[in-house]
Amino acid sequence: MDNANGYGRAFPVILAVDDQAETRELYALVLGQAGYEVVTVDGCARALETLRFCHFDLLLTDYRLGDGTGLELVQRAERERLLTGTAVVLCTAESGLVVPQGVTVMHKPVPGEALTEVVGACLRGDRRRRTERRGSLPSMAASLR
Repeated sequence: MDNANGYGRAFPVILAVDDQAETRELYALVLGQAGYEVVTVDGCARALETLRFCHFDLLLTDYRLGDGTGLELVQRAERERLLTGTAVVLCTAESGLVVPQGVTVMHKPVPGEALTEVVGACLRGDRRRRTERRGSLPSMAASLR
């Protein structure tokens, strides 16, 4: 049975990108408790590889990553058309960033309650959905281990 995201999943799936393991674990815990499936990766290269393989309902990325920036990640993914139907949230301690239209910015530190509220709002507001499927979550998750 399909749900609103059109992929037969009972909950939205989020790709969380941060070069700090503690932050990735926190995102997985907080968003997991809110009912989301969360896949975490540690940088731009791994995120792009993962986005090429599977569709996500939301991309949550830090601005400063070990191998680039969250903005560079978003720009590269958009050039490859990997973010069609995917909401994007950028977390940063930087001020004055110019971000592409449609990217939601959260300023650090990000309290868990605010994170779940913003993620929920972004997912409810994104009505565009992909017409093709890159891979299934179980096969993708197994390949990342």
